Amino acid sequence: MPKNRSKQLLFYVLFLLSNAFPRIYESGGSWIFSYYYPWNNIGHPFMRMSNVPHHLVIQACIMAAFYLFIAYRQGKKRKYLAGLAITAILLSSMQPLQWAFVAGVLGISGSIIPTGIFFLSGLPFALYFRQFFSLPPYQYTITWENLQQIHIPFWHFIRIHGPLMILALIGLVPVIRKRNRSIFPLILYSIIATVLFFSPIPEKMHILNLRFFSVILTLTIAYISTDLIWSISRRTPGLAWFLAFLVIVITIPVTARQLYERTVFNRENINTYLPIGALA
Repeated sequence: MPKNRSKQLLFYVLFLLSNAFPRIYESGGSWIFSYYYPWNNIGHPFMRMSNVPHHLVIQACIMAAFYLFIAYRQGKKRKYLAGLAITAILLSSMQPLQWAFVAGVLGISGSIIPTGIFFLSGLPFALYFRQFFSLPPYQYTITWENLQQIHIPFWHFIRIHGPLMILALIGLVPVIRKRNRSIFPLILYSIIATVLFFSPIPEKMHILNLRFFSVILTLTIAYISTDLIWSISRRTPGLAWFLAFLVIVITIPVTARQLYERTVFNRENINTYLPIGALA
């Protein structure tokens, strides 16, 4: 997290409002305004702030794990280790893949004690979860999910995460050169998740490639974008807000469209309303 208050606010605004690029195309003789979208895209704010309770808890646990890990390395206090143990239990009970992934990233980041506690605390629950889904009918869920892999080109990956992804790609190397130990685990997580997403590994492991992503990706690109904007506008602080506004204004229509889709009364949406006669 940036230490400057204005920089913190800029970071928060970018993280909160980050969205995909708009998409305008012609269909059936009329122009349609939409946005770039694959299923379950964490790049959309209403997907990051999901209204599904256990999804919110999973995202909160992932963020908490990184916060507690970084806080322990800075302060070496036992309360952070206790927090990591509780977080690991919750996360491994609901999303063992993310628990294992986060544990691996923490281990690569180089602190044995917090990584060991996080791993050992969640291990029994992850093993139970694995055994549970190896039995019918739950094993068929894994088979179905493996058929839902999302295969998109990298350019489309940029479009579904919007302007912040472009800024993050530009500012990635300068941020890495600063050797900030606090942001390194988040960058590592995001890079590995992206590489796995585009690799054949998830499909061979019968894992949906989207499951490697979490809110950490948007958090990371928001941080890098904030750092880049702040570096450009160091002599003129007001310019930082102007650049941030330009980034966000591109996606404001997309956010409005997504909000409309979530609030409009549409009886033809079979995910919300049963078709007439379905129960007859």
